[in-house]
Amino acid sequence: MIELPKQKEWSGDGYAGNPITLTQVKRNQHVALYGRSRDGEPKGYEVFTIKRRRKGDPLPGGAVEPDDREVYPSAQQFGFSAWSFGNLKAAEKRFDELTTNKAQAVEDASAPAAPEGAKKAVEWPVGKFSTKELAAGFNVTYTDAYMMIKGALKDGTIELAGTERRAEKGKETKMFQLKAK
Repeated sequence: MIELPKQKEWSGDGYAGNPITLTQVKRNQHVALYGRSRDGEPKGYEVFTIKRRRKGDPLPGGAVEPDDREVYPSAQQFGFSAWSFGNLKAAEKRFDELTTNKAQAVEDASAPAAPEGAKKAVEWPVGKFSTKELAAGFNVTYTDAYMMIKGALKDGTIELAGTERRAEKGKETKMFQLKAK
């Protein structure tokens, strides 16, 4: 298994001449925390569940994965299984939440798709999540995410994990999490 690099450069944000440097701060078997910097100046932190691709998995353009390897999250995974923070304290808090969640399972970036017409099993986010985050993670409408949560609360898959103040004005946001087994 090829592990995530300790340090890598990323220029996918349009700054090819001045890329972001991502440096591993800490990790365990399931979760990684990286620091972001540009020109040596700290720019924040990223925490994510580690995904894996298996040897022989199909890649874009008809290629196949040559080896088993861990992969850095894509932009679409942020807010669902990857998060960005402005300070180390907040990033470490999320890292600890993900690490201590006993329901956490290693996510497989190459899990086979369900047969057409089959009911797909929902892979719930690790740690706390809001309805809005669930909608973004599954690329569904807020209403669809609300209905998913309503059904999962009814069948006992997830539970209310309290509320958090996410904005200066308005109501607190309801947070959910996988129900402890």
